[in-house]
Amino acid sequence: MSTFSPAFPARFTPVSPIAFTKRTLQHKNKETPGFTSKYDVNRLVYYEVFRDVLAAIRREKEIKGWTRKKKIALIESVNAKWQDLAEGWGQEPPAPPWQLRDPRQETHPRDSSGSKTGPSE
Repeated sequence: MSTFSPAFPARFTPVSPIAFTKRTLQHKNKETPGFTSKYDVNRLVYYEVFRDVLAAIRREKEIKGWTRKKKIALIESVNAKWQDLAEGWGQEPPAPPWQLRDPRQETHPRDSSGSKTGPSE
């Protein structure tokens, strides 16, 4: 996979999917010193997925040779508003609009007496 730095010339880095998520969160949270911390790069606006790391490296080198204008056109071809594609990563998911219930703790209207036995004879 490759990531792009939105504020400055392309920063593409081939990584595995698990490392991609971890690395993206490190950049967003400024956990590592360097380019992203120094220049406050905190959005993921473009990435590509490759099965072959050599193909990812070739693509990285290809894009690094492009002009800034061409790199921006690439991003805007898939993310015109430059939205953060990693928004919400690493955060607690919101509570669902429904709740799971434990049926063992429920009382039903027909059980008004609270009895857990079968029907009376």
